[in-house]
Amino acid sequence: AMEKEAHTPWKLPVRVCVRNVVSRPELNGQLGIALSWDPATRRYAVRLDSCAQLTLLPDRLDPMPDDEEVTNGVLTADGLSFCSTHRIETCADCMLDFAIPNRLTQRGHDPLNPLAQRIYAQAEHCVAQERGAGKPPLSAPLKPAAAR
Repeated sequence: AMEKEAHTPWKLPVRVCVRNVVSRPELNGQLGIALSWDPATRRYAVRLDSCAQLTLLPDRLDPMPDDEEVTNGVLTADGLSFCSTHRIETCADCMLDFAIPNRLTQRGHDPLNPLAQRIYAQAEHCVAQERGAGKPPLSAPLKPAAAR
């Protein structure tokens, strides 16, 4: 039980793989995004790639912070999306803009959730403020040299 006491919450959002779930073994091996950490329950809120939402203890998850995938010109890393060519969230050249869903994800919300409309407006406002202040769009994390 000492291990549970010592859990230091991960930097979120982070890509995760589900493991060791005894009650629902079909979840094991599924990939998702850990969106938020609840210190009271000591669980992560996770959205699986299947869109299922669950809360899981840290020892049921393997964080995969260096995992990235590219689909249709979109690079996804730790639940955030970027233009795969230029590795930025807002790319005029490729006419892609993921700033708003990225802010939602960074705040622990699921941008796919239809209930996120109000939060979506907040994220939109946040992005507008950032751009107004001349803050550049997020860039995808640099890959460690050894990765894949």
